[in-house]
Amino acid sequence: MASPFSLMKSDVGTMPLRGHTATPMTCTLSLLRSSESLSTSGIARLHGPHQVAQKSSTYTWPGCHASTDVHAGRFGADCADCHAEDTWKVASFDHEKRAKYALRGAHASLDCHACHTGVLKQQQLAKECVGCHAVDDVHKGSLGRDCQRCHNENRWRDEVKFDHDLTRFPLVGLHVGVPCEECHATHAFREAPHECVSCHRAKDVHKGALTEECGRCHNPNGWDFWQFDHATMTKFPLTGAHERLGCRDCHRKPEHETATASECVSCHQDVDVHEGQFGRDCGRCHGTRSFRQLLTH
Repeated sequence: MASPFSLMKSDVGTMPLRGHTATPMTCTLSLLRSSESLSTSGIARLHGPHQVAQKSSTYTWPGCHASTDVHAGRFGADCADCHAEDTWKVASFDHEKRAKYALRGAHASLDCHACHTGVLKQQQLAKECVGCHAVDDVHKGSLGRDCQRCHNENRWRDEVKFDHDLTRFPLVGLHVGVPCEECHATHAFREAPHECVSCHRAKDVHKGALTEECGRCHNPNGWDFWQFDHATMTKFPLTGAHERLGCRDCHRKPEHETATASECVSCHQDVDVHEGQFGRDCGRCHGTRSFRQLLTH
């Protein structure tokens, strides 16, 4: 086993010892175990930038720091690519310039090994979000691969932005202030239905009697803001006393169960003093303001 030998700053060759190696140190040649063999006559190049003077000798080397390489050789042998000579803990690597991928937000504080899990020059890392975060995708891929449409690089939940107006269901009226989770029961957001009754069936005071097309009368600004033109949208214009009636006075069952009849006797048979003797066409004699209104012949 080779015996240690002491080196002083005056022993330095063409590449001076810098950093912590500029002070007197002791090297043990038995640590030099590289497959590369050097025959020197005064200069032996150690790992990194250090060159030391030594009497003529033949030995091998991997560098002095192979045993302390936390990367286990996966980042190559050129430690000076990232590290300085004063301390290992201070590393400098321009990731944007040299890797063409800027580390911003939460990425800036990540340890190198969080992404680089294999041999650096062999492992090809994807630059898309899903390359690393597919397992974190609560949407299970249902919203595509472009996470940055909604998320930023700081945190998944911080400042989430999404333009709902670009979807098949723009948010207007009271929908604008509704939290996402009230309509989207799961993170597979596209599964949310578009029909009003899907969310508002329990609030349907008509109990389905006026169909499930709430938008025919109501708008998203509130249930009380409604409009329906019975004259143009149906074949039964509301005139006379009919104008003062509420919808449910006539529409008592869902339309898919029974169609509301337009004949007078359908609603007024129980007040027919003629007991059907004059037929079913009350309009031959009566007006719509009152049964007491008789039409002249």
